[in-house]
Amino acid sequence: MSASKPALTVLMTVRDGEPYLREAVESILKQTFQDFHFLVLDNASTDSSREVIRGFDDGRIELVELPEDVGQTAALNRGLQMIETPWVARIDADDVSLPGRLEMQMSYLRENPGVVLLGAGVRKIDGSGRTLREVEVAVDDVELRWRLLVHSTGFAHSAVVFHAGAARKAGGYAEELRHAQDYGLWCCMARSGRIANIPDRLVFVREHGSNVTDPVRAEQEVRKVLQKQLVGLFPSDRPETLEDVGGALRYDPSTPPTGDVIHRLQTLPSRFEEASGGRASTAALRDYALRWLQMARLGSLHRQRRAAAWIGLAVALRPALVGHPRFWLTLGSLAMAPIRRKRAHLDAVPNAAVDR
Repeated sequence: MSASKPALTVLMTVRDGEPYLREAVESILKQTFQDFHFLVLDNASTDSSREVIRGFDDGRIELVELPEDVGQTAALNRGLQMIETPWVARIDADDVSLPGRLEMQMSYLRENPGVVLLGAGVRKIDGSGRTLREVEVAVDDVELRWRLLVHSTGFAHSAVVFHAGAARKAGGYAEELRHAQDYGLWCCMARSGRIANIPDRLVFVREHGSNVTDPVRAEQEVRKVLQKQLVGLFPSDRPETLEDVGGALRYDPSTPPTGDVIHRLQTLPSRFEEASGGRASTAALRDYALRWLQMARLGSLHRQRRAAAWIGLAVALRPALVGHPRFWLTLGSLAMAPIRRKRAHLDAVPNAAVDR
């Protein structure tokens, strides 16, 4: 570590992270890039997490012991306010950074001024370290902005390095968000500079029983963040309309494909282009059209008219889809819907008789 002030702080929060904490910390200390401060906030752990951190004899580590559990989002904000370096790297207490991660990311940031948020590809592993799947990421600024809007994703929280000042200017992590706090921050930070990913898989992100999020609460939070993005693109629209647009983007089959909703979804790519100064890739726009065929299949069993509206949107966005296999599969699903409904009704009749 140099005698001068480092340019980077690695930020970790931990709450009862003993099973994987040592491996996570060691993966940071063994980085080929060594000039960093390592700020660890222990969120009132009840296990031996604090003892594990104290056991490392490394002057770069600063352990902050919070007297009560304030939640991860609030703990991250406390850490963000304490950081004095220009850059922040995130790592969770159960994830693993490959040795060259920080060196590659800091080198990229030096060579690409104007980038305020930089992620990387990741590998998902289970509690035993076995590979579950490889996650490829978009790397281009415009493509990432499109993903944040349409897919509500784009970055792995444990794989990012971001500009501390830009994050604080964006308001930090929104403390009302417990599961989508990173998504909310990335959307805000994207307004202050370019965003990017390194395609290399530099972090192993662990999935295990202890870090499973509440899917209902997570979905509610994602929609709340998405709603703000949609308001920025359609500022004069009624909230109810944009709520339905958000529901469609989140594959909610109960979303009514009204004329207003269909029109907003059809014009979304052009509104995005105006706002971002760039156009999503041909592949991304094709996938955007294909998703409305998926919406048609999701809603075809009970609402054929709704399904027909989603198909119409898909074809309006990309007329060539009439020759795509998914188009014909969707029409087949729509044609079979009355038969499936009749079978479902007949299957329910004996049960209804028993109930009487």
